[in-house]
Amino acid sequence: MTYAQYMEKHKRIVQAVIDNLHPDYVNIGAEPDTACLLTGYKEFNDPAQYAAFVNYCLDGLDRGDTQVGAGMGSWGDVEYARQLAAQTSLDNIVVHVYPVFGQCLENLVTIADIAGQHNKGVVLDECWLNKEATPESGNLASDADVFRRDTFSFWAPLDQRFIGLMAKTAKLKNIQYISPFWSNYLFSYLDYGADNADLPYAELAALNNRQAAANIVADRFSPTGEYYRRLIDGSV
Repeated sequence: MTYAQYMEKHKRIVQAVIDNLHPDYVNIGAEPDTACLLTGYKEFNDPAQYAAFVNYCLDGLDRGDTQVGAGMGSWGDVEYARQLAAQTSLDNIVVHVYPVFGQCLENLVTIADIAGQHNKGVVLDECWLNKEATPESGNLASDADVFRRDTFSFWAPLDQRFIGLMAKTAKLKNIQYISPFWSNYLFSYLDYGADNADLPYAELAALNNRQAAANIVADRFSPTGEYYRRLIDGSV
């Protein structure tokens, strides 16, 4: 479809979500680079054109009581946040946080400050620790070699440290809520061993998801899930 057709259909989907689900928050889109990769529309690579896309979705949108947000990944150009905060009527600027190399964590703080300067809220609706010290590919959204690392239990202490840092940042910067991604790891990891060390990501994920499902039914958390529970109730 053409870019104009895509925009029109995207807007209709946003309105349908609001009309049928009445969510407290809805996210129009928070990874323009991923959107460009998946759709091929180069317009998403330009912050001003991305803000124009968001404004198209907002024009005439019946929000009801739903707060509407859009944003960017913390690994991207903060000009996206500046354009969205200054040029749109969004309620919230949305941020996704995965890698911690380079300026990624500093950008989270910068984006929150930009939103505050324009009286916008901040929502951190996806965050998880990417296990890479430097960029390993041009596709953060679907790098199976990086994702497979998440499944192993020896990462749990770093996952907990990352989630704790996100919670601390939320308090310091008035972020309205955070939502850890890969929430299956709040219920289960796999212990690394000779039997699974060389398995591809799809097989590792299937093994872990089966165990996570059983633990959900049994009301059992992983160490990271238990840490997150205590973080929420204020006991850590």
